[in-house]
Amino acid sequence: IWGALFGFGIAAKTYWSGPEVNEIIRVLGEYFDTTGYSYGHNVYIGILYVGGFILGFPIVVFIFLLPFIGLVKFKKIYSKINESEKFIALFAISSAFGYLVYGFFAGTFGDRSMSLYYGLVLGLLFRFIYLKI
Repeated sequence: IWGALFGFGIAAKTYWSGPEVNEIIRVLGEYFDTTGYSYGHNVYIGILYVGGFILGFPIVVFIFLLPFIGLVKFKKIYSKINESEKFIALFAISSAFGYLVYGFFAGTFGDRSMSLYYGLVLGLLFRFIYLKI
C-alpha cells in the first residue's frame, strides 16, 4: 500500500515473467540474474509507479491539461499576437498534444530524442502560456 501511495522509486526491482524467464535461464544458465531495475509501461504508468498516486497523479493530470490550457490562452489572445507568435503557439499546442498521445501508447518517453523534443515543446508551450501582452 505504501508503494502505491508514495511510489516505488526509479530503482524498483522488476522481474521477467512467463515463458521468457525459462528461455533466459535455458540460454544463460540457472545462475543468471533474472531481475532488473526499471519502471513502468508507458509515460503515465511510469510516473505513477515512480511517484505513487499522491505525487504521480497530479503530474499526470497536469500533463493532460497543459495543451488545453495553451489552447484556452490561444483563443483569448488570438487577435493580439502577430503571425509568427500564432504559428509558434499552434505548433507548441499541437505538438504537446501529439507527444501526449505518443507517450500514452509508447514506452516510457520512447527514445531519448523524443524526450528532448517533448521537453522543447513544453518549454515553448510554457513560454506561450506565460506570455505577457
